[in-house]
Amino acid sequence: MLISFVAAMAKNRAMGKKGDLPWNVPTDMNRFRTITRGHPVVMGSKTFESLPGGKPLPNRANIVLSRHTDKKYEGATVFTELGQALRFAATQPGGEEVMVIGGGQIFAQALPLAQRVYLTILDADIADADTFFPEIDEMRWAATEEGRFEMSDQDEYGGTFLTYNRTGHSPIVEPANGRNEEYKAQLERILESGICPFCQNGETLKEQLILRSNQSWWIKENAHPLAHTLYHFVITPNRHIESVDDITSAEWEDLKEMRAWVKQNYPANGDAMYVRSGEPLVTGATVTHLHYHMIVPAGLVDVKFGSFNG
Repeated sequence: MLISFVAAMAKNRAMGKKGDLPWNVPTDMNRFRTITRGHPVVMGSKTFESLPGGKPLPNRANIVLSRHTDKKYEGATVFTELGQALRFAATQPGGEEVMVIGGGQIFAQALPLAQRVYLTILDADIADADTFFPEIDEMRWAATEEGRFEMSDQDEYGGTFLTYNRTGHSPIVEPANGRNEEYKAQLERILESGICPFCQNGETLKEQLILRSNQSWWIKENAHPLAHTLYHFVITPNRHIESVDDITSAEWEDLKEMRAWVKQNYPANGDAMYVRSGEPLVTGATVTHLHYHMIVPAGLVDVKFGSFNG
């Protein structure tokens, strides 16, 4: 399943006003119809209610997200949870590409999951708008211009068609996922320095005690251990990798050796390991450099995955 956005915004990122589009641009609407036709569309309840006549879009499975479990819309399927809505959309005709079409809150929530954005940027500034399209991070996204059109008798504004695709890159740390303001400030400083904290000359390697290292990995105690743990270690590869898929066969063997060392020197009746791999706004990681957490629970341990600012 490819998760795509289809949206139009003004130069100031405005995209809505009092539950409606603050412009009349048929050329953009034609592009919207061409892109979304034959594919399921996922939207918030306000977006669905703003459709012409309050009726579902034809030739598309209409899927609505609502906070209210008792909401029902004729011709649409309603969900209260984004993941459920997207999984259902993937089962519908054309579900190999699912189109998220708004509104602002749905775009913000789903952006970490999106892989493509079809965006029209209109030659306008809407001063009194109340709905805005989220920021597109240039490190994470690459834009291709697909053409433009000019203001005319039918189009209130001219605009440019862009298609954004994921680059596969993320910042070295993600301050938005910091668990408190002090930690967020620390991550902002690291981001500004441009030095990965887990790489050579990074803040973690400079300031924290490394218990052991081998050819591929090093291990330390977590500076902020999870509550209700007897032990909480972080095992990190020496080279900068961001995905589990990048671990080599030799590195897997060295990871097993590191685990064996922990079990020998910190004996326990059981342990748990978890890892976050890839986009930190999806996983909830604060450091993009791959790392494993190895814990020995001493009670119920609350591990959070997912964006902390979602």
